[in-house]
Amino acid sequence: MNRGGIRRLVSVASPVSIAAALFIVIVVASAIFAPWVAPASPLAQHIPNRLQSPGADGHLLGTDEFGRDILSRLIYGARVELVIALGATAVAFVLGSFLGLIGAYIGSWVELVSMRLVEALLAFPPILLAMLVVTIYGSGQLTLIVVLGLVFAPAFARLTFAQTLSVKSAEYVEAARAFSAKTPTILGRVILPNIAGALIAQLPITLANTILLESGLSYLGLGITPPTPSWGGMVASGQRFMAVDPTLLIVSSATIVLTVLSFGLVGDAVRDWLDPRERKALRAR
Repeated sequence: MNRGGIRRLVSVASPVSIAAALFIVIVVASAIFAPWVAPASPLAQHIPNRLQSPGADGHLLGTDEFGRDILSRLIYGARVELVIALGATAVAFVLGSFLGLIGAYIGSWVELVSMRLVEALLAFPPILLAMLVVTIYGSGQLTLIVVLGLVFAPAFARLTFAQTLSVKSAEYVEAARAFSAKTPTILGRVILPNIAGALIAQLPITLANTILLESGLSYLGLGITPPTPSWGGMVASGQRFMAVDPTLLIVSSATIVLTVLSFGLVGDAVRDWLDPRERKALRAR
């Protein structure tokens, strides 16, 4: 991204969107540098110090029911959440974009098969489909990445399908055909770069939805297996002890809400930045 693009993005983004982007940067940086940032091991138990209040004995956010440092578990939980969210979003992007591209460009029976497959996935509520697959194949990061990727692939497929239909008859595509370019070349080097803006704008939204759904699965006991820290699992633990100490429930729930909201706000800002009408308005200023 050049300096002009950065200036356009900053000019479109509201102060709230900029604050959301900074929060995401903090979450990502904390996840990457977790071994150096976390004040303690996320798995270290000390039963005598269970359910301590924030600030007690050097625990900034207190401890959980096993005496584990809540802040450390939040930080290492961010690493787990981001790995799953990024992996699932990559699966959804690749699979959905492929189905949408070939369905719209080739048409005929290919469109029928690809779009019917997408509609079949859309027929199941995401949480129920995810619960079904995880129940059958078991929990774990790889399983969650694959199943969440399948759940959110239809969003990319439908978006790619619509965008490809709008440009498949464009002059630059016709020119590529006139020069006898092969179909994979036209799809990957001609059409895809010209519809990438809409797909890029969808990425933060998918990341937010993935984190939210994975947290829900972990809350239900179908996601990350304890004692590995996960935000949804921390919410479930906090709920059990909310009458004694609501700190764990509050901070873990707030972390999920703020992270999901931040990705959504950044997605809106990116979409506005990539909107040609918004660019034209910025040039007129």
